[in-house]
Amino acid sequence: MAVFLTSGSALLLFLSGLFSLLTPLPFVFLFCRRGGTAAILAAACGLVALGLVYHLPLRWLEFLPGFAFYPSLDLAKVRSLVLLTFLGYAWLGLALSWVGKRRFGWEKGIFLAVASTVILTALIVGYLEVASSGRLVAEFRASLQSMIGRVVELNPQFSSGEKPELAGSVGVALWRLFPALWISITTLTGALNLLFARRWLPGILCAPWGDFSEWRLREPVIWFPLTAGTVFFVSRYLLKWESLSWVALNLALVAATVYFFQGVSVLLYAFKKQVSPMMRLAGWFVFFFFFQVVAVLLLLVGLFDFFFDFRKLKRVGAA
Repeated sequence: MAVFLTSGSALLLFLSGLFSLLTPLPFVFLFCRRGGTAAILAAACGLVALGLVYHLPLRWLEFLPGFAFYPSLDLAKVRSLVLLTFLGYAWLGLALSWVGKRRFGWEKGIFLAVASTVILTALIVGYLEVASSGRLVAEFRASLQSMIGRVVELNPQFSSGEKPELAGSVGVALWRLFPALWISITTLTGALNLLFARRWLPGILCAPWGDFSEWRLREPVIWFPLTAGTVFFVSRYLLKWESLSWVALNLALVAATVYFFQGVSVLLYAFKKQVSPMMRLAGWFVFFFFFQVVAVLLLLVGLFDFFFDFRKLKRVGAA
């Protein structure tokens, strides 16, 4: 019963659209309560049930995940893309459960969960690419471009002459930044699910990792974005090496995600030490409803924490 309830709740979250990022959460709960075998079985049942759903008549599937790429991708490829996405969510839940019970620490634990998820999905995509004789990635890129074109066409702010150029430039930029976006979204999804899991399973997940509000990156990490930014500037504007500049920009975007979490850590420390419960609730309201602006601010806070040590953690450690 627990296996079927877990797979059913994961499917409901995945198909809901709004709460799809919480798809790994049921697998985390089942792993912690009943063990890894039960969680793997629930993930397998969810994949089978999801595959059957996408065999329903087409008129019933128009609002389900993946259909933004239809008809640029045929129904079989849309189904494969959706199943791969669900598998990635399920694996992330299993990985978070496994690392959360070990003494890895925040950086190593999150890195292992995210890296294993990205590598697994990349290997499956590689296999499907070979099986499709090298057409799958090209077709997905074309369908992504088509979807962006449809979105731009609906925007009345641009003229008919500007829309194709804008759609093309946005499509190229998204495709070249896809690796960093993939890693960053996977990291954010893992962190969100870990946040809820730790609150509802106190003392079970990440207990040996310490208080996240006092987590701080090591000092040498500051050189990572500085190096990536320098490489981007030199390759983009001096050497005119487009490929290297996009690689550097991907690395900088991944680094920005890491600094965002350090900014969140600083925010949690301030909430815990200096803010009343009412102001804390108001702060979370602002965080979720103005996420884009707050995310940039937290990224900057996380970056400057290297220089200003807002929480005075280096002094505490030295003492």
